[in-house]
Amino acid sequence: MYKKNLKAIGYALILLLGWANCPLPVCAQTVNESVTATWPFDEGTAGQTASFTPEESSTYFNNNYVQVGSNLSYYRAKAANGDGEPVQTTFQPGEQDSGPTDNNAVEFMIVPKTGLSFTPTKVSFVSSKFGTGGGKLDISWVNSDGSTVSLATGESPSRENGSDPNETFGGQYSTPFSFNVTGAAASTGACGLRVNIYSLGANKDLGFANVVIEGTISGTILDVKQCNLTVQVSPEGAGTVNVVPVGNVFDENTALTFTQTRNFGYRFTGWSVSDGTTSEEAELAYTITGDVTVTANYERINTYALSYGATGGGRDYMISPTPTPTVVDGKNMYEEGTEVTLTATGNYILDFSNWSTGETTPEIKVTMDQDRNVTAAFAASKDVIAGWASISRAITAVKPTSTLTKTTPTRL
Repeated sequence: MYKKNLKAIGYALILLLGWANCPLPVCAQTVNESVTATWPFDEGTAGQTASFTPEESSTYFNNNYVQVGSNLSYYRAKAANGDGEPVQTTFQPGEQDSGPTDNNAVEFMIVPKTGLSFTPTKVSFVSSKFGTGGGKLDISWVNSDGSTVSLATGESPSRENGSDPNETFGGQYSTPFSFNVTGAAASTGACGLRVNIYSLGANKDLGFANVVIEGTISGTILDVKQCNLTVQVSPEGAGTVNVVPVGNVFDENTALTFTQTRNFGYRFTGWSVSDGTTSEEAELAYTITGDVTVTANYERINTYALSYGATGGGRDYMISPTPTPTVVDGKNMYEEGTEVTLTATGNYILDFSNWSTGETTPEIKVTMDQDRNVTAAFAASKDVIAGWASISRAITAVKPTSTLTKTTPTRL
């Protein structure tokens, strides 16, 4: 009995000494400070991340990322024309939208660590329109619960060449936007700046640079299991994978969404996860509970070359293929089974005559099940021939005079 009591006392002393050396309120890191997240956003590609000030504040966030709506595509890195203008990452819409939707939103998101919350105080960025006077922006703050705080609507940034300046800001080649954020909730999950792009032509682009989020991070960081994520593509180079939220280390039980984009010449076949999970859906929803590898699997598709040309004075540009080919090593390539429409268009000098396949209609369809070579024959326009014939007859009918009569003007 005495020995058992000594043993219990020993355990109690160990626990007491542990608490004395590391009291719970001290060991758990408590935070309450101002932080700034900055995306230079000057690369023109996906995957750009923010830096944090002060530098150590980066440890208060699990991840940060940029999320882009399905109607927008990264287009290029481009600076406006003025001296000292920052390089911007621009976006191009698939089609012109008349108003803000989830599909035309660009979101700059930050994710506080578990136990912490972020309250925004200010957001800012630089923006330009490229090659157009169209394009409008709605700006808002997105809380982690999905609610939003509207900051501005219908904003029109300057055109990059200064021909359509935003006079509110003195007519620069780019427009600096800055908004104080009031009324936003303290967010314990992904939150950030949302900018909707609309009323922008499908062949035009609009850019952003120097995107900044300022605010206060506060709370006590909880000791949560961290899970490592590895993403693979098989075979290598067959496609690309995006995960939201972006990152490779997550808190246990974080909900992840995986999407993939196949490259030309490959077909997506499904997802495989190292824990045995599989899916053939285009999008994979997965809750991470431990270290895991997620693989997007693809298989090769046969591809074939389509060559086309013109004879009879025609030029290649007088033939247009739909859909547009993927050019590989200088060849116009299509995936097996693609139906291609070839359209031959004449001009005021040349008329389309026929295809080398025998068809005489200006438009034909070709199924790409092998390499194909098609030629469009052109001939001189009937109107041109008739015109030359008329001119020839007129020249023949004119008889030259043998003498010239000099006329002396009458003096008045």
